[in-house]
Amino acid sequence: MMKALLVATISLMFLVGCTDKAAPPSAVEEDAVEGRNEQITEEPKKEPQEELNEEEDTPVEEEIVSQDGLFLYRPSVGSIMTFTNAGVEMFVHEVVATNDEYVQITVTLGGAPATQIYKWTSDEITLVFEDAAPVDPSEDRLDDFEQMEEPETLIHLKGEAKWELVDTAESITVPAGTFEDVYVIKLITDDVEGEESIFTRYYAPGIGLIKEEFELTGENGYTDGATLTTVE
Repeated sequence: MMKALLVATISLMFLVGCTDKAAPPSAVEEDAVEGRNEQITEEPKKEPQEELNEEEDTPVEEEIVSQDGLFLYRPSVGSIMTFTNAGVEMFVHEVVATNDEYVQITVTLGGAPATQIYKWTSDEITLVFEDAAPVDPSEDRLDDFEQMEEPETLIHLKGEAKWELVDTAESITVPAGTFEDVYVIKLITDDVEGEESIFTRYYAPGIGLIKEEFELTGENGYTDGATLTTVE
């Protein structure tokens, strides 16, 4: 009796000891743990729309072209400006092309067209190219012209110019209308021996040249000129 009770007690203790030990994890449980670890360590993926928004928010540096000062005195592309004297047509300006730095004008005098290109920025107006007999006066040549050896600077607000700046706020009336804040420039030469040739030009905002005067001094002196009559 005692022997049987002892055997039963030992068997019960053995069973209790086995149930206290942790059972090895099954394959399903291991996969679930690994999945949770991957979710914690893996960096969340960005949606395509989020990446697109980040690219749009990235600032892009662009070259800013100053559009004040003399830039405001540029004529518009396609403008045709006729200059007359006493009702007689003297010459015609047609604006062929412009970009951030240059303005190309076809000047027709006596039926003969010539191409002129000006460096026309906020600080200066300089004649940099001239072709007295262009093959096609309507061709845009701003990308392939070769600058003349001695450019002629008409106005330079931050440097030297061949022409003298006389006024910057003149009010001028011509057949095409009355213009305010007109720039007036003057050039005096001694091309004629013993006499002076005096050239005066007037530039208005949004138009450019609106009037041109010429005076020859001396015994045989005279005056001449042309004013803006129509703008198309």
